[in-house]
Amino acid sequence: MKLIMENWRRFTAESVITLDETQVQPKFLKEFVLSEGLLEEDNDPESLSLNELQKMPPKVVISAYEDMKRKETAERIKERIGRYKILNEKFQNLENEVFDLKHYGPPNILVGFFDIIKKMTNVVFGSSYETEKERVAKKEEDLAQAAKELKHIIIDAYSPLERELFRAISIFTGGNFPTIRNPDNFDPDKAKALKFVNDGIVDRFAPSKETYQKAKVILQKLVQSKIKPVPVWRGLSMSEKTKAGGWAGLDAYKKGATINVGNMSSFSIDKKVAQGFSDAEHESDQWRVILHIPKLSRGADVDEFSRFEGDEKEIIVSGNFKITKMEFYPEGNDNKKQEINSVAQALGTPNSPRSVDHVIFVTLEEIK
Repeated sequence: MKLIMENWRRFTAESVITLDETQVQPKFLKEFVLSEGLLEEDNDPESLSLNELQKMPPKVVISAYEDMKRKETAERIKERIGRYKILNEKFQNLENEVFDLKHYGPPNILVGFFDIIKKMTNVVFGSSYETEKERVAKKEEDLAQAAKELKHIIIDAYSPLERELFRAISIFTGGNFPTIRNPDNFDPDKAKALKFVNDGIVDRFAPSKETYQKAKVILQKLVQSKIKPVPVWRGLSMSEKTKAGGWAGLDAYKKGATINVGNMSSFSIDKKVAQGFSDAEHESDQWRVILHIPKLSRGADVDEFSRFEGDEKEIIVSGNFKITKMEFYPEGNDNKKQEINSVAQALGTPNSPRSVDHVIFVTLEEIK
């Protein structure tokens, strides 16, 4: 007992318990938010720079995307999903263990006290008791390794350019697509960790302004792809008049006029999806509008890698189109539709033209 007490005095004299921020939140947890599964964006050592992507010819981007789609065979996807399920279960279990250790363990002061006892016992008796701090650190290392293994699925599946394509499509379909159109609006204080999972591919990252700049560059090149002619629709809610510095209003929509659908707009090959969006976005002072392109031959079919694969059946469209027909559907009734030359004609119809049950249907033709 005397020997133990002597070693205890010596050990405590040489040891100082500090509970600074690095102990409460280790470096790894600063880079990894458990609730979000957040990984830093720059953990891909082969990530392409914005400058590299800007200099890349559109045909290179388009070719890489076509290769991605060709490689998405049922067999490959099944194997990848199986790998993801195993690794994700491992990751989730470790994540829960670390969370429990950090939030439901004994008070820090007790942890420090018992860790000192264990260290002293190890010194005196040559034992190898694991301290709580060492235990937590080991679990954090295991969690970091599990996160890397999950991240490696995308690295094994895709080339650096293909990974940039995957991310660009993910944030367009499941993230903040208005920021892609105008990356200067990116606000780092409001940015949230993003997580995308598609057919066994998992991508977790903290978006930056460059994330959106790169996505814009990639998609503007990809949208130049030639596709098999397909009918597409886009549902939206529009103001009657064009506002300064804003989107064109319906006053700019006249039969024979040329309109620009924007540098990147989301259309669907499913008319019902478009109708759903026009319903969801409708406001009392606006019109429900459905744009229709009977034969779209240029655009980016991103459904294969979309956040909502198979649901929205999304094609990204860009550029100028000619209005070939405008129709007004009172109360959405096809039997009562009226062909019009401008929205002014619809204003002359009975009932409230801006009712949620009224629709302006605009048919567009590609300008090549």
